[in-house]
Amino acid sequence: MKLLSIIVTVVALGALGVGGTLAVFSDVETSTGNTFTAGTLNLVNTVSGTGPSGKFVVTAGGDGINGNVVFGGDAVKLKPGESGSITWSLQNTGTVPGTLTILASLTSSENGKNEPELAAAGDVADPAGELDLYMGVKLTRDGTFLVGTAGNYGTWSALVTALNAESRAMAGGAATPVYVLSWDLALNLKSAGADNLFGTVDVPPEVDVDDNVIQSDSLLLDITFTLTQS
Repeated sequence: MKLLSIIVTVVALGALGVGGTLAVFSDVETSTGNTFTAGTLNLVNTVSGTGPSGKFVVTAGGDGINGNVVFGGDAVKLKPGESGSITWSLQNTGTVPGTLTILASLTSSENGKNEPELAAAGDVADPAGELDLYMGVKLTRDGTFLVGTAGNYGTWSALVTALNAESRAMAGGAATPVYVLSWDLALNLKSAGADNLFGTVDVPPEVDVDDNVIQSDSLLLDITFTLTQS
């Protein structure tokens, strides 16, 4: 019985693989570097302008900086026969697409009436100026007319309506929409007529006015561009 016991012990040790390791199948997979980064949405507005020599000042604006054009500043004022323009170049410099909307408002001011204007206007009680009624405007977006035509100027009321109706998709980093406002103060001032276009044939016809009616009058156009995540 003692001999049998010794033999069994040896066999058991051999089965354990003395001097080796037990090999099994294995596989390793990884999921490292899981990262979350928020995109950006940033509207940049750059302003430029043209006008009568020495009668306009451009503030180009930029990212977070208000841009505008002032025509007829403190020293030099506008007169019939002059014209100019404002250009707004907008870009979404971020990575997230957005929708551009515009809020525009117009303030017309009388700024008092001297003797020539009083005689021309015949209305001392009028609190608003008439410059907006007789200065023609055109508005294009990327070359497409929104107000006026290639040959005729439209009205300021149509301009405000058109700007407030805008809603444009803007991809991140894509080409910019460019809005151009062109204005014209004719040598012979007339009303726009029924079609809201200067220089066209209307029934009843456009009305000639005394140019003095716009003396000292002014316009203030305020525009807010908003880009909202799509």
